[in-house]
Amino acid sequence: MTKAAAGTRPGHSDRDAWVDKLELELTLVHSVPRELVNRVLAEVAEAVTETEQPAGELFGPAEEYAAVVATERVDVRHRSALDFEGRTPATHFRQGMVAGSIAVLIMTMAGTFSGEELSGASTLLLSLSTSVFVAVGFAVFPALRAAGRTRTAWLYGAGAGVIAAVGVYLAALPAIRDAHSFPFPPFAAAGCGLLLGALGLTVPARVVNRWFSPGEGRRLDDEQWLRRLGELLHGRHGLPLRTAQQHVTEAREHLAATGRGAQ
Repeated sequence: MTKAAAGTRPGHSDRDAWVDKLELELTLVHSVPRELVNRVLAEVAEAVTETEQPAGELFGPAEEYAAVVATERVDVRHRSALDFEGRTPATHFRQGMVAGSIAVLIMTMAGTFSGEELSGASTLLLSLSTSVFVAVGFAVFPALRAAGRTRTAWLYGAGAGVIAAVGVYLAALPAIRDAHSFPFPPFAAAGCGLLLGALGLTVPARVVNRWFSPGEGRRLDDEQWLRRLGELLHGRHGLPLRTAQQHVTEAREHLAATGRGAQ
């Protein structure tokens, strides 16, 4: 949505700044759905046009108004899907893959211009193992944590660490380091980084969320529900493990007292 559509006029930099600030707060700080952001900006535009008053006087500071919108007008289901950083598993994955891509490209450039000669096998091993480690560390681990699957996240992290360590160890072996069986120029390793970024940008968010939360929305029995509650409190919402377990215990006692099902 353009600034003109948001109720600002050319030359009114104060209005432009207020609307820009509101849009940034809604989008980046509170992760408000785009449809609601557009609707709120249209409402601000209409109010400013009708009253001919500055948006700041009508709605107060942009930060405070954004917080009110996020609290009162965002659907509970949407808010519950966000972790303590205000992101979904898909957001973590996509941003992490792009960040990982940049990290691999930087490491590739540093290796290319370091002047150190490596065989094609060593370069390939280092490229693949580094890409796996970066992808898991930047994207998969935080996405799994945001999905409430903390144990699985640590398993993936440990596996990626082992793969990276084995790759570095093998690449440093004299038999592989000095081999010249096939050419694999260092700059070709940048393709691994570009592949990470492309994967993060092209996979739809709903597909990514299904990867990391495969059982989301299915019917759970009481024990499954309580276990899932603990996972979400600790992993997605960042509560200390002991506090999350206390809430689960309280929920279990409440179910026992009422005789009702958790779902």
